[in-house]
Amino acid sequence: MTAMLPNLDDAEVLAALQELTAEIRETLSTDQREAVRSAEEARLALATLLAPEQAQDLAESFRVDRGQAAAIGRQVLATALTDPLTAEPAGRLVADPPKDDQMVALGGVEVAIVLGALVTLLQTKARVKVERKAGTVDFSIDVEKQAAETTLIDKLVTIVGGMFPR
Repeated sequence: MTAMLPNLDDAEVLAALQELTAEIRETLSTDQREAVRSAEEARLALATLLAPEQAQDLAESFRVDRGQAAAIGRQVLATALTDPLTAEPAGRLVADPPKDDQMVALGGVEVAIVLGALVTLLQTKARVKVERKAGTVDFSIDVEKQAAETTLIDKLVTIVGGMFPR
């Protein structure tokens, strides 16, 4: 299936990623679906994955724009194809991407699609905990024991690391 990924255009990659994210989110617990509420919180959650102690400062260094989103989305979709939990739905969407009438209307949401996909894939192997009080949001990420046996977390860390220049 990975060989088919280069045949998808950017809009197909992002549409497949958006649909995959929606499908995976349906399998998550309610608290996990509601853990991250915005793109800003997604950046903070992903920064927490890289450097929990410096997450707030790191989140502010986020430098991904619309032009980079499809390339990152392609990496995320390829990663989903390698994980036993996500390979089947990802493969199905790569083989038959959402049609034009199903595709997302892009125009500024590309980065949000990628952020949502990254957080959702992370949540298949880790529990994202959020604490909101006094106008601040703190995240912690607890990697599940069986996740240590997969490389999904490592691949996500590599992708996310490129999104936050240090």
